[in-house]
Amino acid sequence: MNSSDAPQLLLGLLAVSFAFYTVVNRWNFLRIPSVVIYIVFGAMIGNSDSVTGLNLHSNIVAGLGKFGFLFLMFLSGMEIDTNLLRGRTSTGHRPPANDTSSSEQSPLRQGILLFFGTTFLAIIFSLIVTHFDSNVKAWMLTLILSTSSLGIIVPVLKEVNMTGTRYGQTLLIAALLADMVTLLSVSVGATLALDPSPAQLMWIGAFIVPIGAAYLLLKQASKQKMLRHYVPHEPIDQVRGILAFLALCSLIAGLTGTEPILGSFLAGLVIASLNFAGKERLKDHAEAIGYGFIIPIFFITVGLHFDAHHFFGSRSSWLWVPFLLLASYVVKVLPSLWMAGKMPSRKAIAGGVLLSSRLSLVIAASSIGLRIGAITPTIADSLLVVAVATCFISPVVFMWLL
Repeated sequence: MNSSDAPQLLLGLLAVSFAFYTVVNRWNFLRIPSVVIYIVFGAMIGNSDSVTGLNLHSNIVAGLGKFGFLFLMFLSGMEIDTNLLRGRTSTGHRPPANDTSSSEQSPLRQGILLFFGTTFLAIIFSLIVTHFDSNVKAWMLTLILSTSSLGIIVPVLKEVNMTGTRYGQTLLIAALLADMVTLLSVSVGATLALDPSPAQLMWIGAFIVPIGAAYLLLKQASKQKMLRHYVPHEPIDQVRGILAFLALCSLIAGLTGTEPILGSFLAGLVIASLNFAGKERLKDHAEAIGYGFIIPIFFITVGLHFDAHHFFGSRSSWLWVPFLLLASYVVKVLPSLWMAGKMPSRKAIAGGVLLSSRLSLVIAASSIGLRIGAITPTIADSLLVVAVATCFISPVVFMWLL
């Protein structure tokens, strides 16, 4: 297939992937996340002998996949609820005083302790991996093992009406910290891994300055009547505005030698930190564009790069999967046990199991780690399988333990 056929290839992938998603999504008894469906579809196409003649890695597919990656990081930034980091609920109020579902300590303090406990255990498991495979960088694997999946944790907590409780707030804060710290650390670490010079550190600092200035300007614009006139109010204009802001932040990051995903994540974080009319509606529109079109292409490309023949034929891959799966749960469940003195043990363990859910961020961090040589292809494929497994196992076990 030549380059002129690339648009037809993209359209075909979109049409067939949507049909595949629609059929599989009707299997309610499996409750398969859409991300997993698109990854599986990409893996099936990429490893099928009947499509070996197609240029599945064409520039247009790869380009949209990279943009989908940036948009995923942007939406991850928008998921950060700054109210939780101030010790408040997502509505901006303190958790109910009569909520005795967890300890007397604030959810913020509990979430921080859970996060540091997870990081400590992740370091231990990462050092074990590097002992057997010196090509793996401990810092990258530590960050990957420390992550959680807000895309799974938030819907599950909403389903059991726990998002406003101290228990739910603690889990959300622990997940928020894991995602935010991991994204920032992976982005900065990847940048310095490619160029560890002091000048690059200065460029990273210089990159933060215009982002901070943009935040202050937008914050003032939402308050001052004179500046509010220049803020877009129509939904279409707001969507154009956030896309332009995403592009600008990613472009500035790239020009300063910083990872573009750091720019896209901070762009989403800035939007999430602002208070303006129609914010939730704008978020819905952004998620519709992202998860409805752009982001699925990224996950399809992840599946396309998954070498099933090599993975299933490699003995080391099969050895790493159970170890990394065990590590994924141990680093989250053990720190949650300290809450057992303030609540039933089953509930404390359930929280750790739910925090063990991993998906989008693990895939994103693994992609970066593989690109900069911080992890091996075998470990990257094993982490992909582990991430998919946890998003199936964790919600089911959490519901059973409650």
